Amino acid sequence: MLRLLIVDDNPDDRFLMTRELQREFSGLEIEEVLELKSLNQFLERGNFDLAITDFRLHWSNGLTVLKEIKSRYPNCPVVMFTDSGSQEIAVEAMKLGLDDYLTKSSKHYTQLPMVIRTVLERVRHTAEQQRIETALQHSEERLRLALNAAQMGIWDWDLQTNQMTWTESNEKLFGLSPGTFAGTYEAFLELVHPEDQGAVRQATDRSLETKTSYSVENRIIRPDHSIRWVMGNGEIVLDAAGQPLRLVGTTMDITERKKAELGLQRLTATLEQQVRERTARLEQALDFEATLRRITDKVRDSLDESQILQTAVQELGIGLGVNSCNAALYDLSEGTSTILYEYNPSLFPMKGHVSHLTDLPEVYQRLLRGETVQICNVTVNPFRGRVAMLACPMFLEQEVLGDLWLIIDKEYSFKEQELRLVQQVANHCAIALRQARLYQAAQTQVKELEKLNHLKDDFLSTVSHELRTPVANMKMAIRMLKLVPTGDRAQRYWDILESECDREATLVSDLLDLQQLETSLHTDTSTDLSLASVHLQEWLLPILTPFKGRAQEHQQSFEVEISPNLPSLFTDPKRLERILAELLNNACKYTSGQGSITFNVHDNAVLRSIQFTVRNQAEIPVEELPHIFKKFYRIPTCRSLEARRDGVRFSTCQKAG
Repeated sequence: MLRLLIVDDNPDDRFLMTRELQREFSGLEIEEVLELKSLNQFLERGNFDLAITDFRLHWSNGLTVLKEIKSRYPNCPVVMFTDSGSQEIAVEAMKLGLDDYLTKSSKHYTQLPMVIRTVLERVRHTAEQQRIETALQHSEERLRLALNAAQMGIWDWDLQTNQMTWTESNEKLFGLSPGTFAGTYEAFLELVHPEDQGAVRQATDRSLETKTSYSVENRIIRPDHSIRWVMGNGEIVLDAAGQPLRLVGTTMDITERKKAELGLQRLTATLEQQVRERTARLEQALDFEATLRRITDKVRDSLDESQILQTAVQELGIGLGVNSCNAALYDLSEGTSTILYEYNPSLFPMKGHVSHLTDLPEVYQRLLRGETVQICNVTVNPFRGRVAMLACPMFLEQEVLGDLWLIIDKEYSFKEQELRLVQQVANHCAIALRQARLYQAAQTQVKELEKLNHLKDDFLSTVSHELRTPVANMKMAIRMLKLVPTGDRAQRYWDILESECDREATLVSDLLDLQQLETSLHTDTSTDLSLASVHLQEWLLPILTPFKGRAQEHQQSFEVEISPNLPSLFTDPKRLERILAELLNNACKYTSGQGSITFNVHDNAVLRSIQFTVRNQAEIPVEELPHIFKKFYRIPTCRSLEARRDGVRFSTCQKAG
């Protein structure tokens, strides 16, 4: 059972920590400290294996809590888990004995159990190291006592005769039966491990040359083939001339000490390796966090799908060091996936490649469910060899927008941190793509609203423009009726008034169908024409009469020239009448007093058409000529200038009728 003490006055943080810890540790017992009084109570009892403390507490701080725990239980591990600390605080806490420091964040909550396991394992190794060191000290003490009691091997080497005398205990130390040692230096070397014989000879020669003490540690091989470590110490006995005469010393079995040292070395190497691995994981986590931050900063405020995908592919490819990386978007209605961007393409670039989702159902079905898929090709690629691939969907609100693929040209299994990074990047891309598409939809709606607004303005302009002509003619007829209330002329004005009222009603009806007319202009207009045969001499008279009276009222000259013997014209009478009325209305409107208006109709045999010409003294500026056929376009200012020679002309094809 693992007993934890959590010192944190934030209930949400305690809940998140408890949830993650309970997922990782079975039989977990957690005590929560919310105030100073409860901390003192738990410290009095001391029944916990590890403490987790925040730095900022409403009644204290993490450094004070750390001091209290370490002052009472120096060997109790403490982890600081906080979002209000700093590098300086972390360094100060480490000086006070803190075992690990972790910053609060969504991903670090999931790392907390791993940190606790590492800390507990390190504490266990430290305790084991202390136990070994204690055992080593006890062993050395026992050896010292044994040496004092002469319970060790003693040897005496006569350098003159090369005879070496061993005590029984020394023979026993080498695994020999009493009295079986051959008694020479060479016989001793035969018992030394072959790999250590050179070191023993060097130690002996050095001692004899320098006339100093002999000391060496080496391995021996007993007759039963067991290997033991021994330490030999000796002193040189000199003759009267000061030359080496004998070398006397002791042999001590140090096998257990060597085992302890080797165990300590292995333990130290293991701890160092764990520290290196932990450091590498932290460095990689920091690198991945920086990569994710760069991608997030670039795609978060972008409304350009191209920039979003290109940024994700390039940053992932560089950050993870893969051979290539690409991004694709799905068309679920067509069941296709199209690769739009590729980082570091291979010999066969995939940009623009379209795949059908049914081609790899075992992959795309999982991607459509929002799952990440790792793949390793079964057959060896002739160019790359074995290829490992990772596919991650860009998944948002139960909809897959596309996917990210990473390719490595070797057998490889993506690590958990790498998977988490790719998934987070894919999530950010999905959100950014949705924002970009919503923005584009909003822009489309804005354009549609602008178009509707323009249509409204066009409609109002049409109402004003179209209805003004018959109203002007009606006003003229009414004024003339006031001047000449009876007689033939009065009847003619009454006819004009009636005709213009009918035309006004027709225009109102037509304007109400403006949208239908606008649509028909872009399709087949022939079905909307009401064609009939028109005899122009008779048909033009009621159209021209109101404008003659209007010109006379404004002291304008209105001349009509109609060629005799004009053929019948097969046309839509109402539309032709509207065109002529608009031309004549503009001519009257933009002709000054005493000015002249000429209306001419003649047969053009060359073009096989009837040509209508309206001339007046109004000049259309040259810069406005490109706009005259735009719908409802009006020249901003119109001045009466010198008369144009050609006037305004239009032609219509003659058809038999």
